[in-house]
Amino acid sequence: MATPYADQAAKTLTKAVPTVDLDGKVIKWEIEVEYCLNDYVSKFNKQADVEAAKAPGQFTKSELLELANTAHLDLVYDSQYESTQIVQPVTETKVDDFDVDSLN
Repeated sequence: MATPYADQAAKTLTKAVPTVDLDGKVIKWEIEVEYCLNDYVSKFNKQADVEAAKAPGQFTKSELLELANTAHLDLVYDSQYESTQIVQPVTETKVDDFDVDSLN
């Protein structure tokens, strides 16, 4: 699904807090992602459970953004951003001096 505003927004991983097991392997992440477009900023917090396979330092930012399910966040951001945009009213002008006899 197209997300025109989220696709243009800067997405920044602003926080990632791991919960580890006794072996030091991550079992859960608390992730915060910030979206920013034209001075409209929105932050999203997600929790993601993961298989205990890697230590915190072995993850990449891309992996954490994927765990945050940014595809879903994109939809939410688009809805929020669109709701803040002021729609310009249509300007109408009545033409009082229209000559109906000029028509065929």
